[in-house]
Amino acid sequence: MYQYYEALTDDLSELCVFELPKRAHALDQFLRRNWRNPDDQTPNEVIVSQFECPEWMPLREFKALTGMARETAMFLLQMSLQAGPESSLVTRSTYSRPCDELFARKILESLTGCVLRVQANLESYTVLWSFTFLTTRLLSLVSRDLLQPFLNLLEQCRETSYRWVKALLERVEEMSDDVQRREFLETASSIALICIDSFNLTMAFCAAIIFECSIIVHENLSLKTGDDKIFLHVVLDRWRRTMYRARPIMNEQIASGGSFLSDAVEQRWRYFKSTASWTLSTGMRCWYQTTIDHLKVHLNIMTGELLVNDLPLSRLPADYETHHEYERIFGDLSHNVMPSTSSGMVFCTAQLLHGYTVHFGRERQDLLLRL
Repeated sequence: MYQYYEALTDDLSELCVFELPKRAHALDQFLRRNWRNPDDQTPNEVIVSQFECPEWMPLREFKALTGMARETAMFLLQMSLQAGPESSLVTRSTYSRPCDELFARKILESLTGCVLRVQANLESYTVLWSFTFLTTRLLSLVSRDLLQPFLNLLEQCRETSYRWVKALLERVEEMSDDVQRREFLETASSIALICIDSFNLTMAFCAAIIFECSIIVHENLSLKTGDDKIFLHVVLDRWRRTMYRARPIMNEQIASGGSFLSDAVEQRWRYFKSTASWTLSTGMRCWYQTTIDHLKVHLNIMTGELLVNDLPLSRLPADYETHHEYERIFGDLSHNVMPSTSSGMVFCTAQLLHGYTVHFGRERQDLLLRL
């Protein structure tokens, strides 16, 4: 039987603390509440260390850590998961308050109001992530009577993040500037991870959404750079944990004829219409396969990797995009493409363009287009 390990050391405590970006190094001292010092810094110590406040962070946020920079979200995540001092309670003293029904109802009311306030502001996705993981954490602590209201709040977080992802991807399809496309895709990928995080506790969910978001995340993993990698490592770990826990359930649902894999792939590749059921690839635990016309389609349910004829979603080759006819029709607009099933065509757009799937082909020096 598992028990908490109380014979702690400083080294073990360090392994249980999230890493902050280099720009937030001055905040490390406030993040480390270990077994020797469970109450952390005193108010006076915070006041006298104000000179260490990073230039990019407002002083009031440094003192209270009540804003919602990603570093602040990391603090909230650390506090929500840290076991805290030993006590006679099964929940430990740190989590005695959330188990109180009156307190839980108050925090539910507060979180609900907070989620409603950010719904129209896509730039507040880090804030929404904080509300999402706090809700999932509280779900494991509150009384049975409050489970459904917290589940409803979690669904509200999920619907908001999913709507933001779809809105960003629609805008990306209309962009011709590569730098701007990259920025929007990075943000869409981050919000897709937040949407997946809303499935972290409960397995009663719309499976098509989690796989669609997983495909989006996998397509854009290479875009993350700099300090964003700290945030990325945390949410990716939570994503992998969620997908690992979901795999047995998904295997059962796929075997019983669930259509959610087809629904997810169709959202990322609009020309896709499955003509066969999904089956587990021979000798594999996570790869499922199906066919569409003469094309083989594979999807990894753990990583969201989508392959068509063993090729991933990609941009058109350079000799297509630089063709004078392509530039005349599309200008600087670039397209993500999949292999085409149309006779004589090589590629087709993964997303609709003004309501149409565009097929591309080459015949000697000519560029061929078909709708």
